[in-house]
Amino acid sequence: MIGVGSVALGGILMVITNAFLPACFQGKKLHHDTPVLVPDE
Repeated sequence: MIGVGSVALGGILMVITNAFLPACFQGKKLHHDTPVLVPDE
C-alpha cells in the first residue's frame, strides 16, 4: 500500500508542479548553451 500511495502522491505533485512551473515539463529550463555557475575545482 505504501508503494501505491507513493505513486499516487507523485502523480498529484507532478500535476501541481506542471500547473505552477510548466517550463520544467516542456524542457525550457536547461540547454547545452546554459552557462555553468559552479566553479571548476
